[in-house]
Amino acid sequence: MRGVCARAVAALVLVPVLAAVLVPMLAAAALPARAHADVAQLAGFLTGEWNNNEQVWQQRIDVADPKVATKPVLSEHLHHVVFPLEGSALGPRVLF
Repeated sequence: MRGVCARAVAALVLVPVLAAVLVPMLAAAALPARAHADVAQLAGFLTGEWNNNEQVWQQRIDVADPKVATKPVLSEHLHHVVFPLEGSALGPRVLF
């Protein structure tokens, strides 16, 4: 149950963020040259592999440590890969 909740929360956070990024990218053809450079830079920042392995690892150590006064709520390990797609029907830049 906990894994399902964490995935649902991640989806609720990621969907609006990705929509906010993808919608301007789809309309990039109508933007001035500076905006094209900005979209390319943003795509470069987002492309990659993202996970919270270090956060989960540290939380497990903190929970086991009796010196830590406030125990963190353990997060589920999340792993996301974002990469550009070539889809001429969708626009010049699409991240998935």
